[in-house]
Amino acid sequence: ENARETVRLRLLLDADLDTYAADPSGPALAAAIAHVAKLEASLSEMHSSDTQAVSRLQQRLLADANRGPASATREGWRHSLYVLGGKEPVLEVPHVMTALLSTEATRELALWNPFLDQEAIGSLLNLASALALRVVRIGHVRRCLAETRELATELDALRMMAASEAKADPTVKQELALKADVVAASLSVSRIYMVDPSDREAVE
Repeated sequence: ENARETVRLRLLLDADLDTYAADPSGPALAAAIAHVAKLEASLSEMHSSDTQAVSRLQQRLLADANRGPASATREGWRHSLYVLGGKEPVLEVPHVMTALLSTEATRELALWNPFLDQEAIGSLLNLASALALRVVRIGHVRRCLAETRELATELDALRMMAASEAKADPTVKQELALKADVVAASLSVSRIYMVDPSDREAVE
């Protein structure tokens, strides 16, 4: 886990909120709305990219988990035909993901597919870990997107208000401050970084 101190992120300062409320139709609020829209677009792009990456990882995971022998052999052909005929089990994504929780993952996966050697199983479990991390990030990005859209809705609502109305209603700035702080907290959440232990430069 990153143990360094994280600078607190603030999307909207109190002075900014005062400016928005004083002139809802002014350029300052318009710039803030554009900034939040840009953030939403970046998060949407990240979500789309991660979703595509998860699809690719799942396809690769299934292909590697159910692969046959490297060279054509009688046993290999028999295994492949049995798989096609439904007489041999086919490893699915949940099977491999569950193996991550087992201390006997190598033995268990080899029982499912006898053509998986230790190196192949290690690579398979690394793929499963990468898949899990992507899925977790998708969940977090979705939360960030939902919170950002709520902030955008509040800013749009303020833009439609008259300056006198915005100044007279203290909840306007309070609601914006709350929404902005929630977004900032989600964007600056503590992260855990995964490194390859064989990469000496990364470990050091």
